[in-house]
Amino acid sequence: MKYLLIGLKKISQNSLISKFISSASEKYISSLISVIATLLLTYLYGLELIGFVGVFSIFVAIGHILSSAGIGQIILRYDMTAGILAALFLVNAFIGCCIFLSFILLGDIFSDWANVENFDQVFKFYCSIVVFNAVSMVPVAIVTKIGNFKILNIANLLAMILSIFIVLTTVDKENYFWASLYFVYFYGFRAFFLLIYVRKMVWAKPNFLQSRQYIKFGSYVFSANVLKTASENTLSFLLPSLVGLQYAGFYGLLVKARELIVGSLSHAIHRVIYVERSKGNYSNSYPRNSALFLTIFASLFWVCLAIFIDDFLIYFEVRSLNNPDLTLKVFLFVLITTLFLPAYNIFTQMIQYSDVRFFSYIENAYALSFLFIALFYRDTPGLIFTLLGLVVIFFAVIAILKFEKTNKLRLLSLVFFLGFFAACYLLIWWLLK
Repeated sequence: MKYLLIGLKKISQNSLISKFISSASEKYISSLISVIATLLLTYLYGLELIGFVGVFSIFVAIGHILSSAGIGQIILRYDMTAGILAALFLVNAFIGCCIFLSFILLGDIFSDWANVENFDQVFKFYCSIVVFNAVSMVPVAIVTKIGNFKILNIANLLAMILSIFIVLTTVDKENYFWASLYFVYFYGFRAFFLLIYVRKMVWAKPNFLQSRQYIKFGSYVFSANVLKTASENTLSFLLPSLVGLQYAGFYGLLVKARELIVGSLSHAIHRVIYVERSKGNYSNSYPRNSALFLTIFASLFWVCLAIFIDDFLIYFEVRSLNNPDLTLKVFLFVLITTLFLPAYNIFTQMIQYSDVRFFSYIENAYALSFLFIALFYRDTPGLIFTLLGLVVIFFAVIAILKFEKTNKLRLLSLVFFLGFFAACYLLIWWLLK
């Protein structure tokens, strides 16, 4: 016990570790709120609801990227007056409204592409999330910059409670598709609470003249973000019409688990490394060790999930996953992305600082490969998951080779990541078989 306390004390005194724990805990609380709400809705309305929501995710994600225009990152980097922040807030809101109207006008085309029942009834309501995200972009950046993460968590928690209450009191199980409006309510309430907190800044007299210098972003990074966002959500959009809403919901829940493990921690790690890099306290060992840690942590979680997957399917009364081969391929595909995305995401973000053009090339190539395979092989879902898994591995290897500076480090990193993945993959394949 004595040595344990000494070890914990040393960890608490390590500034980098303490900053990471603080950043990760904030992100994890928000992610946990999202996961808890998703599991509750899945239990009440079935996996069909999650599959149905996935159809709309591509529109929300692309709308968010287009309306943000890099403004959130600009606010984090520069000190601004209330007038400039108010101007950026109005610009964001205006862009969000324009994108919302564009989606509404193109709704019939999107409905034909989606080929999902009840799409038309919900689409117009769901696209309002684009406006809510655009309106909350500047408030979120302001709160993040001042480090008051408690406000973000409180806003998320209150929004979840109110949204769940509205859904439970207005939607029955037969009309599960209307329960998808939970996410509309959630982002609406969240934007409202955050606007109240930063009202003095965003409601100041806007200074559009001075804000002009900030309303710009790198074309390389922007195009990469748009393509990557589209590729990440294409499967969620296509799966309901290809394999049914339950399989799409199963995939959506696994992705939620992946984001809880990889997304939250990757975001926290990148934020801490970004701050340390700006202070000159940077070493290549930070991102490398972070990627190794995330890979090991994710593999342990995924092994546990594979052991209890049958209990999960029984608990949520899943009856329509009647294709064991496809179920296995979906699970293993998300496993591959879970194990290789830490290395890919962290290393490419570090590459961005030194070679933004190469970063844009690899991100665009990664996204285009995803889109091509998902669209070209859409009639063979099992083959899609196999090919996309190979794409993830290939680009992760490219990121490793580019990031590491010596052949020895490249070889060691490849041996570890590929070897660890192979062992974990075979173990989980055996457990699921």
